[in-house]
Amino acid sequence: MKTLFRKPRLVGGLIVTALMVVPMALAACGGTETVTVVETVVVEKVVEVPAATEPQEFQFYSVYHTFPHPFWAMMGRAAELAGSQLNVGADFHIFPEYSVEDQINRIESLTAKKPDGIAMSFPDAVAADSVVRAAIDSGIPIVAVNARDPRPKADRIPYLFYVGSDELIAGARVAEEILFKYGTPKRVAFAGSQIANIAQSERHKGGASVLVPMGITTDLVDVDKDPTVGSETVRNWMAAHPETDWWVCLESLCQVTVTEALKDMGTLNNGVRVAGFDLGEIVNPLIEGGDVLFTIDQQPYLQGYLPVLWLYLYNKAGFLPAGDVLTGPAVVDKSNIGLVKELADVYR
Repeated sequence: MKTLFRKPRLVGGLIVTALMVVPMALAACGGTETVTVVETVVVEKVVEVPAATEPQEFQFYSVYHTFPHPFWAMMGRAAELAGSQLNVGADFHIFPEYSVEDQINRIESLTAKKPDGIAMSFPDAVAADSVVRAAIDSGIPIVAVNARDPRPKADRIPYLFYVGSDELIAGARVAEEILFKYGTPKRVAFAGSQIANIAQSERHKGGASVLVPMGITTDLVDVDKDPTVGSETVRNWMAAHPETDWWVCLESLCQVTVTEALKDMGTLNNGVRVAGFDLGEIVNPLIEGGDVLFTIDQQPYLQGYLPVLWLYLYNKAGFLPAGDVLTGPAVVDKSNIGLVKELADVYR
């Protein structure tokens, strides 16, 4: 083999070397020898041509009982990522505050836009019933996320399926964790600021299904999201029911309120223990410090991402999961908080 170099051709300010292999007949030995020709080209400049942008194939909306909070912001980022990966619109709606009425009104207005799918929560399925059924009757696929219609399938809103934690199972898991790791409690207060929300009431119901048959009293306590008002509720409750030895906080903000109130009373981990639901920057230190003994993670990032993915698959090919897609429950305590805390509020 022979290598031949040609003089560089100037096409601009960058040098490009092209390698060409051509067969050349040589007289020697009467055979054919391959000659490699190396050509250097100088390029004046490189013009980047942007990739063609295709129109978005489908339009989806995520309309949950949202308010400004890291939990919902993370779900919004997950939906946005899924939309960008699939080249679909994936608008995620955040409301100024928790409002079932605003959520239902938004569903009604979006129905008129004829989207290719809506992912929504059902904190009050009865209130949303007529509006959501009208959307489904108009041909819009609906996926339930985070909070579902608790009624029997024959009576519930006919959405395609549910993505989220099974809150009855999650509540039962809390009760089992308390019993197996800490012994039998006397009285357990399940507390939150949205106890009318089906997700929170089902968490209590699931816990009660395990504890009440054992003769253990459970209560559903409304602890206001305002820390001052909420702390006063905890104080009054403990004064009226001093036998309460566990508080199970049904949301992340409640965990701060309850633990601070019990600390001020001198009873935190001194006769009264606390467990909770959800992770995040306000809960992680409570677990690390031992103020909250464990929490239940429902992996909300998946709740933002998966509905967009499944709505895409449904529109594209008619694909559906075999049943509801459960993202929880999972127990997080001191033994594994180090593993998951860096992803809380980001991807978990």
